[in-house]
Amino acid sequence: MSRQYLTHTTHTHAHASDIFSLAVHRPSATLLSASGSSSLQVHSTYSPPYLPDPDSLDPSDEAFPHTQTLSGAHKLGCHHVAASREGKRAASAGFGGEVRVWRWNDVDAAMHNGSGSTPDPRTDGHQAGFWELEGTIHDDCKAGDVWAIALSSDGQYLASTSMDGRVNVWDLDASPSSSSAVDTNDTPNDVNAGPTSTETQPTTKPKRARSPRKKPPSTDKPIGAKLRQYDTGKSFGMAIDISPSGTLTATGHQKGSLHLLNNSTSRMHASLLSLAGPVRAVKFSPAETFLAAAGDGRIVALYSTRSGEQVALLEGHTSWVFDLDFNANGTLLVSGGWAGEVRVWDVERRECVSVVKGDEGKEGSGAGAAVWGVKWVRVGRGEGFVCAGRRGDLGWWREAASG
Repeated sequence: MSRQYLTHTTHTHAHASDIFSLAVHRPSATLLSASGSSSLQVHSTYSPPYLPDPDSLDPSDEAFPHTQTLSGAHKLGCHHVAASREGKRAASAGFGGEVRVWRWNDVDAAMHNGSGSTPDPRTDGHQAGFWELEGTIHDDCKAGDVWAIALSSDGQYLASTSMDGRVNVWDLDASPSSSSAVDTNDTPNDVNAGPTSTETQPTTKPKRARSPRKKPPSTDKPIGAKLRQYDTGKSFGMAIDISPSGTLTATGHQKGSLHLLNNSTSRMHASLLSLAGPVRAVKFSPAETFLAAAGDGRIVALYSTRSGEQVALLEGHTSWVFDLDFNANGTLLVSGGWAGEVRVWDVERRECVSVVKGDEGKEGSGAGAAVWGVKWVRVGRGEGFVCAGRRGDLGWWREAASG
């Protein structure tokens, strides 16, 4: 059975340059986006349970409003951003090699908007608060030492790939001085990253008439201790994900290799059947039954996390695939790539059930240009997705009849 997705909301030029990465933080109902510019942008993932009226002045009618700018986060731009599934942390990796760790700060809604009024019940699900810099990983990292990043569900652990095949893991709750106690055996070793200060600009509960308030710059203090290092070979690690339970870490590499690492034993769990060409995205399903992987081979592969066997090849993309994401219950998988098309796959039936093609996407829809990032979000009364890429636009799509 096919599905149809329609444009719901668009944010044209959400960034001044290409958007390289997206991360959804469900506890705060926010979307973080990263680009070639020095700032990260934050949008609420709240949308009213009805189609928005474009002429309405009621702030609760605004879907997915921009809520914050994290200015000067990465001087040379940011290539990856990640968010914990349940914890209060997010992280971003910059082209200069620095890794910033951000913490969600909950505040009372009435105090946050300065009005003393009771929050509108229709905005239930939009959490009042803001992101602030918690610290920077200081480990003498330079450009290329940190590429793709992932956070554990609770936000305690950060894993990263590198251009020389290393996979590093930090405990963000540990004192930086404890970095000497690194797990070293056949696979693990050690490391840590660092530099400058950032300024955050938290905003009020979404209101069109009000501009974001500036918050004084946070202290750029060191955070986290190096826990372990895996050596996966010399192939550039282009993608990484940590399973929801934190048991496994998956990595994808430039030469097409894929690895499953066991975080409990600090050893290789399985080397998976390689893909043709660089692997640019890996993603665990919510139940950890499957690992999805894709890249320049134009195929989305599904692997069993239990056996390590490749169980399906999903074909249809006409060019490189840059990002993947499972929906909340793991029944659907969304993928986006260079050709500007977004595909939705039925995981059980192993088939494509919807395609948003480039020629359907006008400026601001997030389609039609290269799609670097795509994530599932709740849209209105149902599920939809947000995609971003080469134009610097964010496009929010809803399933037809879910308005």
